[in-house]
Amino acid sequence: MSVCFTDPHYLSTYGLFPLSNVLQYFLHPLNPLLPSFPGGATVISCNEELIKRGVVDWDEQLEKLREMKGYQWLVKEIDTTVETGEKAGKRYEEELRVWREKVKDLEESEGTIVKKDGGEEKEEGEEKTIPPPQAPPFHLLPSHSNLFTVTLIYRNSPKSYSVISSYYISQGVIYKCPRVDEVVNGVVGRAGRYLEGV
Repeated sequence: MSVCFTDPHYLSTYGLFPLSNVLQYFLHPLNPLLPSFPGGATVISCNEELIKRGVVDWDEQLEKLREMKGYQWLVKEIDTTVETGEKAGKRYEEELRVWREKVKDLEESEGTIVKKDGGEEKEEGEEKTIPPPQAPPFHLLPSHSNLFTVTLIYRNSPKSYSVISSYYISQGVIYKCPRVDEVVNGVVGRAGRYLEGV
C-alpha cells in the first residue's frame, strides 16, 4: 500500500509555481511522507534556515545552499510539455504571421477591399475575404509542468552530497519514490506470474 498526500486548499490558494511554492507545499506539517529520525525528530533543513533568514527566492537559495553543509531539499520541475504541442504553437504563429502579411499586401494593392473577419476568398474583384488561420487545440499548447521531483540530500561540501530520499509530485499529489530493490522485485514478481500462466 502506498502513502500519498495532497492539500487541495493549498493548491487552489498558492499553486505550485514558482519552485519555492513546491517546497513549501512538500514541507506541509500534515504531510505524512516527511522523513524523521529515530526518536521522532524531524529534519531541519538548510532550506528552512534560509527561509527563516528571509531568503525565499529559489535561485538565491540554490546559490547559498551550495556553500552550506547539512540536510537540503532540491526541487526540480520535470518538463512534460508535448513536443507536438510546441510545434503546433509555432506552426500557428507562423501561419498567423503569413496571414497578416497577405492582408497587408492586399490592403496596399490598388482597388482591393479586404475583409479580415473570415469567410470564403472571392475571385478577382473589388472585395476579397481572407480567413485567419485556425488556432491549435488548447491541449496542444505548451504550459507549466505538473510533475516535480523533491530530493532530500546531505551535503558534505559544495561538490559532494549523499541522497537520503526522493519524492515526486504529480498533479498536486505527493508520492515517495520507490527504492531500486522494490522496483526490481515488482518486475521480477510480475514476470514470474506471467510465466506461471504460460
